[in-house]
Amino acid sequence: MATNSEVAQLEYTEQLSSQLRTFFAVIRDDGSIDRMSSSVEQVLGYQQMGLNEKQMLDVVHPDDEQTVREMLHELSSDQATMAGPVEYRHKTADGGYKLVSSVGSSEQNADGRYVINTKDISNDEAHTNQAGAIDWEVGDLASVVSHDLRNPLNVASGYTQQLDSILDAENENAE
Repeated sequence: MATNSEVAQLEYTEQLSSQLRTFFAVIRDDGSIDRMSSSVEQVLGYQQMGLNEKQMLDVVHPDDEQTVREMLHELSSDQATMAGPVEYRHKTADGGYKLVSSVGSSEQNADGRYVINTKDISNDEAHTNQAGAIDWEVGDLASVVSHDLRNPLNVASGYTQQLDSILDAENENAE
């Protein structure tokens, strides 16, 4: 039986984890979800017990299944201590998908299960896409400015060459 301080510590830990953009899942050898941290509700909208007994691949976007399958296979191999990080789209409670990144520990717990820590990176990706769009716009602007500067400079260079030719011809005639 837990003491009052142990219960208070567990409640505090649950409170902290519910405020994170990360959650952990305990996965069985067969790829089924044993349990998840309470922060899965904050990140994906599922109740803490909402995904228990489901297969991990059932909540992964079909285009990303192979990536997650490889991570799960790597977890069960004896060769690595960690699997990932891998990025994939995780299904949300409302039927949409969020971009996440997961890392798994291949050290099985006492029950022979693996722990996978998952972070919501969908906002990170939005910032990356926004930065990419800004880079594109800056590149377009630089191209236009370069063209606008290059054209008058080419015209001026052409006039300079014509003047040089005229001056050279006049110098030859003067001699």
